[in-house]
Amino acid sequence: MNNGRLQKMSTPSYSEIEGKARAKNIPLYAHVDLTYRCNLTCTHCYMATDSLAKELSTGECKNMLEQLAELGTLYLALSGGEILVRRDFFEVAEHARKLGFVLRLFTNGALITAEIAQKIAALQPLVVEISVYGGIKHTHDAITGSPGSLERTMRGVKLLREKGLRILLKTPIMASTLGQVQSVEDIAGEVGALFRTDSVIMPKTDGSKGPLDLRIDDDDLNTVFSEINRDWRLHNPDCNATICNAGKSVMTISPYGDVFACLRIRNSAGNLRTRSLAKIWRDSEVLHGLREMTLSKLTTCSTCRDIEFCSPCPGLALLEHGDLHEPAQECCRQADARKRASEQGFLQLL
Repeated sequence: MNNGRLQKMSTPSYSEIEGKARAKNIPLYAHVDLTYRCNLTCTHCYMATDSLAKELSTGECKNMLEQLAELGTLYLALSGGEILVRRDFFEVAEHARKLGFVLRLFTNGALITAEIAQKIAALQPLVVEISVYGGIKHTHDAITGSPGSLERTMRGVKLLREKGLRILLKTPIMASTLGQVQSVEDIAGEVGALFRTDSVIMPKTDGSKGPLDLRIDDDDLNTVFSEINRDWRLHNPDCNATICNAGKSVMTISPYGDVFACLRIRNSAGNLRTRSLAKIWRDSEVLHGLREMTLSKLTTCSTCRDIEFCSPCPGLALLEHGDLHEPAQECCRQADARKRASEQGFLQLL
């Protein structure tokens, strides 16, 4: 109170919250893959499944959530595979909600019925993220390998919107989807959903390079940054700056209990069936190494002329060629395309 008037309190931004979490070694955001099983067989899927591994049981999932809560995790993404393939999904998700997590749900939407939409609405998720690969049946269904999948997905989207839920439609940009981006954005506008694209197609988590055949070529990538993703915040070239939040305020947990720094860095920091999450988070050599990684420790990146247009990703580098410290070829390619779009006056610098 000042001179008899209440001071207006500002709400801290996510970046401010994240900065405080990193300073206190709190995993603010956890991405949990409940299963790698899926009802679709998408051509670009980066998940490499292990048919012999045993998924965490319902009880183990609940225990994992309790451990995350004790560590101070606030934002929780439940993903897969397809989350609705797990018969106990709602039992696990309801437990997460009771623990106070802010939920993000990743689903392909094709299994959503009116009853399931009602159950999802009861979870009060921050957002439900759903991938749509094209505005026409042929494009989407060819990618998912499932005839009628676009119709089923859009039915799910509409059922969720009828419940007033916030939906994010996502389109990974591939050679077959580039011409469909605008149609998906139009669909998002029609149903009242948010929209996002991503031009990075990554190798599978076992290092298989198959999905890379679907990447767009250099000319099309330049088109993306000239016409579609035209906003860019210049990267901080400070050599002492940390690279990303992987293993600092972010973690990923697999359906089998393996703890990773993020989705792309698949060096296991430990397994929940043999060690507590707190011990893994605080003592893992894998995570400690990543927390000490700065731009200066990445080979050639700190002196790269395109660094301001790049988001260096050690995880993508690890998947591409097995070395966290060497630049990922795709990061370099995207940085070059952004720089060209900027020089041509198309890219809007923030």
